[in-house]
Amino acid sequence: MARGDDPAGTLRPVLDRFEAETRHQVRLTVLSWDQAWAELVKVALYGHGPDVSEIGSTWIGNLSAMSALRPFSTSELYQMGGAQSFVSANWLSGVVQDDAKTYALPWLADTRVIYYHRRLLEQAGLDADTAFDTPAHLLQTVQRLQSGDISPWAMCTTTPLRVLHEAASWVWSAGGDFASTDGRQVLFDQPAARAGLKAYFELGQYLTPELHGLDGTRADESFWLGRVAAVLSMPLVYLAERGKRPAEVQEWGVAPVLGVPFVGGSNLVLWQHSRQPQAALQLIRWLTLPQTQNAYNLSSGLLPVRLESLTSPEFVDDPNLARVAQGLQRGRSFPSIRLWGLIEDKLALALSQIWEELFSPAPPEIDVLFDKYLTPLARNLNKTLGP
Repeated sequence: MARGDDPAGTLRPVLDRFEAETRHQVRLTVLSWDQAWAELVKVALYGHGPDVSEIGSTWIGNLSAMSALRPFSTSELYQMGGAQSFVSANWLSGVVQDDAKTYALPWLADTRVIYYHRRLLEQAGLDADTAFDTPAHLLQTVQRLQSGDISPWAMCTTTPLRVLHEAASWVWSAGGDFASTDGRQVLFDQPAARAGLKAYFELGQYLTPELHGLDGTRADESFWLGRVAAVLSMPLVYLAERGKRPAEVQEWGVAPVLGVPFVGGSNLVLWQHSRQPQAALQLIRWLTLPQTQNAYNLSSGLLPVRLESLTSPEFVDDPNLARVAQGLQRGRSFPSIRLWGLIEDKLALALSQIWEELFSPAPPEIDVLFDKYLTPLARNLNKTLGP
């Protein structure tokens, strides 16, 4: 998947070392995220294309339902290091719940964090260890920061999938969930999930007018330009900016989102049609080795999935990266159920539509918007998912 200015260039040295050691040749094709899903569906339908692919961590259910992916055997998983060697949420994203088979190995990790300006938190008399650990504490923190000269809070409210991924922490913190374990019923309209989503949307009242309707890039910019005290964001921001503006970044603090951040990223799959499965397995194993993870993952703007890598000096010696690693290990991923892609797309759009109405001149009550968007969506999805 394309990331950065030269995605092939950053990965190619890793593949060159693999080729030198194994004598296998690897041909690399780079896809952009906006075209990848359509291209991979063609691969699944026609049974022709790459042996190994990087895919989004939430795509497993849909592709496995098409019988397009080759599950990993117990012995193959053992050779890769097994579940105990990987971040739990990333590992579980490759296990489809209704048949308990592992169809993907985690490769790159992503999560959600809150960045804050340490100086502003100290001036407000807030304890960084507890300021963002629960929805109630986060709300109190934003209220306290509101008395300063800059805006207290920024967040993305226009990119549907990012909105869903960030709202997930509030749902989980409230004891809610998105779907039943058997994948036959959605749960985002149930009382616990609604309570969590309501707490998430209530943060909108602390977004000053110029911060309404921001995508992720503009929300992040408002933070590092010093216009807001705290922002809900991604590790990529810290990894990218620490080299560009080291003095400013040293003044940033990092906190996991509510103690239960969303964990995503990408996985590696072996296609059922592969005519070279043993060579493909060697490549997957190579890409998930700790030394490969240490050499490549941070340069890609994402995080390692191997626990061993998260205790390397680069993480231990950097307090902010250590906090990111802490959140990664506490976090959760979405359920790997066969129609999760359908649920994710529809729900992400609905949440973005709620934000749009909340920023209108005469915004309705949040519960009214839930009844307008979430209740009918849940009813329609349950008709599709049910027996």
